[in-house]
Amino acid sequence: MTTLVAGQNVPWPHPACRVVAPGVALAVLPLGADGRVVDPAHVVHAAGEVHLGLADVPAECDRLLVVGLDPGPARLDLLDGAGAPVLGVDVRPDPAASRPRVVALVEVYRRAGAWKVRAVARTYAAGAADVERHHGVPTGVLVGSAPVGSAPVAPVPAAPVPAAPVPAASSPGEVDPERAVQLVGMVLQDAARSAASYESSVAFADGQLERDLDALVADPALRASAAGEAARSRAQVRRDDLVRRAREAHLRDLAALRREVADIERALPPAIARWDVAPAAPTAPTPPAPPPAVRAGDITLPHLLDVPGADFRLPMICGVPGRPLLVTTDEGGDAAATAVARTLALRAVLSLLPHRPRLVVVDLGGTRGDVGLPPGVGGPAVIGASGLTRLLADLVQRAELVAVADRERMLDALDPELARPVVVLLLDVPTLWESEAVPLLDTLVAGPGYGVQLVLTGPGEVPRVGSDAERRLLARAWDASLRLPSGVGGHLADTFAGVSWTFLPDTGPPDPLALTRLLGAHAPLDGWRDGIVPRG
Repeated sequence: MTTLVAGQNVPWPHPACRVVAPGVALAVLPLGADGRVVDPAHVVHAAGEVHLGLADVPAECDRLLVVGLDPGPARLDLLDGAGAPVLGVDVRPDPAASRPRVVALVEVYRRAGAWKVRAVARTYAAGAADVERHHGVPTGVLVGSAPVGSAPVAPVPAAPVPAAPVPAASSPGEVDPERAVQLVGMVLQDAARSAASYESSVAFADGQLERDLDALVADPALRASAAGEAARSRAQVRRDDLVRRAREAHLRDLAALRREVADIERALPPAIARWDVAPAAPTAPTPPAPPPAVRAGDITLPHLLDVPGADFRLPMICGVPGRPLLVTTDEGGDAAATAVARTLALRAVLSLLPHRPRLVVVDLGGTRGDVGLPPGVGGPAVIGASGLTRLLADLVQRAELVAVADRERMLDALDPELARPVVVLLLDVPTLWESEAVPLLDTLVAGPGYGVQLVLTGPGEVPRVGSDAERRLLARAWDASLRLPSGVGGHLADTFAGVSWTFLPDTGPPDPLALTRLLGAHAPLDGWRDGIVPRG
């Protein structure tokens, strides 16, 4: 029987799942796609074991989270509907957590029309209060008395049960965009674990080969003989066979995930979707809307770059408005960095369309023309150094006014023009800047911004220009920014399995009219002329 470690997940092809944890009070939380309980009345308590009838789970329930109520160290067994053991999970609760402790043990969740099981083994630091905050389960409902006797079936659906599970993402529109973004993160975890397993197998095979060769060198009878050469060949074959089998398993995992990503991509909003699948923007987007976010580019596994037919990539998603996005010129040069930054700025505009965003382009010297923007988007670029200084001063004043309104809880009374988000595309920072502009940039970067999204291009290292004080301020801006390379590179380590990922920049759609179609009735978008802060 396989034992899962925390975070590991596997398919669950069985129609039912029995969770057995002797001596542990259990509760099953039926959660929706937003992670909130579908109905507190459907929370089921059990003593020692619980039966999950997956065929009876209503479509609005996305996953079943099994938690333990004040357990000690425990061993869980997961059995199929016939009672045969399939998986095991070892749980060690955090002794520092609030008592009574609540531990998320395992979850059974839908993925692309099928069920999967994930070992969670995570202690809620604040106990039942954390569960209520994260999942909306009232403390009184969660900390109920577990029934004595046979294990109940969970949960009992209140709504009619569909004849078959509804696929999570089998055609466009079946997954809401916010859920699609969550699924991207789940696919990232699956891919990272598969990559970590592959890398571990390769490291083991290489280590075993090294040990075998060391043993041959240490044996005088085999060191320089035909038998030794044959033994070395056999050791190399064993190593290559291990790596081949590990690679085949890894590529099978990625092929399945690639099909899943293709389904998810069709549900992503325009600011995050691939250009070849991005739908036209709605004519009148109105809140509620997906949380504003952009596709900063794609990420892939570096060991796949040279493997024919192994293309696997995921969108790298960043919330906006947020920290500054700095596209570095070191990798692809100034023209490539400009294209990537322009694309980021336009994706930010697409994401913020329901809030009437402004787009301001700063191109000191005016050497880049229209920067590839669609007609009527953003207005004339700021090309003079004094104009840049006035713009930054205006943005700082705007942020201060919004901060006062926020502090006084008067945001509803704010001038609508001040409430509009602003996307600022700053090219070739800080070439040709006035000295007064650098402290203003620092003020914008250091503060909350209040709806300002900065997209910059510049070198990867802090520019050695201006005075020492100016360089210190620029260093703070560089440190606060998310740096994105203008060419393939920028190895990133995920927090799930420590796997390295390679960044693939997005230079925009191959069809220049695609952006015009996406903006639709929202173009023209105004930029900055005489001021963003209303006068008078």
